[in-house]
Amino acid sequence: LYEDRTETLWVITDDKGVFRIKKGGQTANYPSGKDFMWPSCICEDNRGNIYIGCLKRGLFRYDSQADKFVHITHGVHSSLPVKTLTRMGDNEIYIGTDGNGMKVYNISRQVVEDSRIITSAFDSDKAKVHSILKDKQGNIWLGFFQKGVMVLPTITNGFKYIGYKSSTHNSIGSGCIMSICQSRDGTIWVGTDNDGIYGIHPDGNPKVHFVQTADTAYSVSPTIMSVYEDSNRNLWIGSYRDGLARLNPLTGRCDYMHLPDKNGQNAQSIYCMVEDNRKQLWIGSMGAGLFRMQLDTKK
Repeated sequence: LYEDRTETLWVITDDKGVFRIKKGGQTANYPSGKDFMWPSCICEDNRGNIYIGCLKRGLFRYDSQADKFVHITHGVHSSLPVKTLTRMGDNEIYIGTDGNGMKVYNISRQVVEDSRIITSAFDSDKAKVHSILKDKQGNIWLGFFQKGVMVLPTITNGFKYIGYKSSTHNSIGSGCIMSICQSRDGTIWVGTDNDGIYGIHPDGNPKVHFVQTADTAYSVSPTIMSVYEDSNRNLWIGSYRDGLARLNPLTGRCDYMHLPDKNGQNAQSIYCMVEDNRKQLWIGSMGAGLFRMQLDTKK
């Protein structure tokens, strides 16, 4: 049952189609047929248009001038098994389907659009969205048949997952992330455990991946504990077992620095770096103390 803004009552039935009962008692019936099959839900937009969702033939809009329901067609979405309809704002109606995920009807453009829900737990494009609700804070709650409840927050925290658990956005392999640094050209450098270093674009798309090669004297160490770009735009990487190196971001060549400890042995594990205002790079190691290097002379 649904009462619209004119106090007209709409009644959806399993076997007799849709009934309209006006405030004065006048009744009209829109029976099920080969097109208008299995009506299941109803929705009204901010202009007063009435929409009916059908489990067999998709979405319909009531044409008050012709006094009939008009089928809304759009490519492969023409026969969506519509289970629920919910108005969202002034220009959208969210469509919950019985096996085709969630779609969005754009009222001004009069088209049905995809609304992909990103989740690694199941295939959202084949999900059965049986209920949709918008709370007072604007969060969208979706009820999935046999899959539970999902909330789509109105305000996101700005973080998007990149990694091996994502089926669509993995540009950094499956190793542990040991360090991260964004260089001034926008590249995000990600140091990993046993998988070298990745360079990715700010949008998360892959750019480069440098790993250890047969020429170990100049290649990237497998485990990168720290990454830092100095004021001269040199990119430095600190490894777990091969010490400190200056990385060529175009070729992946590494020029290793000799950092002698008190016994004259080269420091192996470089955990952190920072530059001061005198163009000195401070280098923290694990087990070999603290080093300070002049960036201009490399002393």
